[in-house]
Amino acid sequence: MGMFVFKAAVVGAGTMGGQIAQTVAAAGIPVVLKDVSEELVRAGLEEARNVTRGQVGKLAERGKISSKLGETERPSLLSSPEMR
Repeated sequence: MGMFVFKAAVVGAGTMGGQIAQTVAAAGIPVVLKDVSEELVRAGLEEARNVTRGQVGKLAERGKISSKLGETERPSLLSSPEMR
C-alpha cells in the first residue's frame, strides 16, 4: 500500500532541521519549519536556502540543469515559531 505526503513539518530549525526541510522541499513537498523563536526559524531557513543554492549551483555547473533554472529554483519552505 502506497503512502502520499502532501505537506511536512520539521520541528527544530537548527542546521539539521534546516537541511531536512530543504531536502523535503526539494522533493516538491511544501514544508513548514518550526522552532521556539522567529530568530531561530529565520536562521534555519537561511541555512536551508544556502544548501539549496549550493546544490542547484553545482547541478547548473555540471550541465544537469540550465543555469536559468538554477537561478529561479526555490523550494517551498514556510516558517512558524508557533508549536501548535
